[in-house]
Amino acid sequence: MSVDVISDGKRTTLATALEIGTPARIALIRFASGPQIVLGDSSGRLLALSLEGQPLWTYMLGSGEVRGMDDARISGQMYLAAAANGGNIAVLDAQGNPIWSHSQEQLRRLRAFDLDSDGDSEIITGGEYGAFFIYSAVDGSTLFKTRLGQAVSEVREVELNGDPSAREIVAGGKDGGVWAFSNTGDKLWSGSLSDKVTEISGIDIDGDGKEEAVIGADSGEVVIFTGSGARHNLATHRTGIYRIDVGKLGAERYVVVADGGAVQVEKVTFSSLPGFQYTPLIVGVIVSAIILVIAGILASIPKKPEMKVSFQNTSRESLEAQRRMLKESIADVERLRASGEVTGDAYLARLKRLRADLAENEAAFKAQGYPIKVETIQCPNCGGTLELGMDKCEYCGQVLLS
Repeated sequence: MSVDVISDGKRTTLATALEIGTPARIALIRFASGPQIVLGDSSGRLLALSLEGQPLWTYMLGSGEVRGMDDARISGQMYLAAAANGGNIAVLDAQGNPIWSHSQEQLRRLRAFDLDSDGDSEIITGGEYGAFFIYSAVDGSTLFKTRLGQAVSEVREVELNGDPSAREIVAGGKDGGVWAFSNTGDKLWSGSLSDKVTEISGIDIDGDGKEEAVIGADSGEVVIFTGSGARHNLATHRTGIYRIDVGKLGAERYVVVADGGAVQVEKVTFSSLPGFQYTPLIVGVIVSAIILVIAGILASIPKKPEMKVSFQNTSRESLEAQRRMLKESIADVERLRASGEVTGDAYLARLKRLRADLAENEAAFKAQGYPIKVETIQCPNCGGTLELGMDKCEYCGQVLLS
């Protein structure tokens, strides 16, 4: 294994031939004695490197892959908090010596935050079977524990009440559950999404000093929860949400949402209805009436026809360029599937659409009398030779996209 560094767009190799297994996690920990690069592999092993790439120390955390590494403060000094899938947790110093270690049920997530601003971090963990713990980074003592009823897929801190001296925690579950807790573990509110929670980000959308929890799901759903737990649905993406972040460009604030197929940058805006100064019942009636009117208008609008690319009456050079583009797109989709970045229905739908476009491209070649070399593939079931773009083997009936 090797470690590469990218600086000013240039990639250089920092270290090679490292004694560590398949990579699982990497973190830069700014210890008091200086920064270190810490690697975690799929067997629970940790390896620390200097910024020059020299090995410093190793530590066997426990069984299963390393599922979390974060910097934890003790008396204002930085330490490493790490956890393995088997349930082993440890806080280590700059020499790789454990300050304390602990074990719990099979573990999926670990985060370290200074929730009460006292200079000592709290370690938050989420288990495979719903165990949710808050430990003291100082000695590993349990500050709070509960069970959430489903595997914990993500944990983040979000400033929900606007008081920076005490941070709140938002946890997401594998079955779409969402929970908000105070820094002491008191439950503030709960909600749910349609699929596994994949990302949680705190963003102050309305500029009131309180962050809203912006949450993404594996289904592509994006939802905003306010500090009181009120829910607001945003546009659903076609693939799962991987990352949500916020940034400032000039005087404007922007939200960046990355899903399995694209990165979208949207301007943060906030508007309020004057009617909200009245009682909630009146506001609810007014808003419901507005929604019914809008729904009636939208229902009367004819459905927009699906956009379709046409290859007819096109020059040979253009058809060849389009053919190369489609083949490259198919190769990109296969690469994303192999790396696990796109799976399931999203992969099948995209590949079917690209193959259909490729078939139309070949038909246009033939219709306009241009010679074309038909590329073939082999059926994985019977080995029969098939034309590229076919979805089903004409010899054995094997479905090629299953």
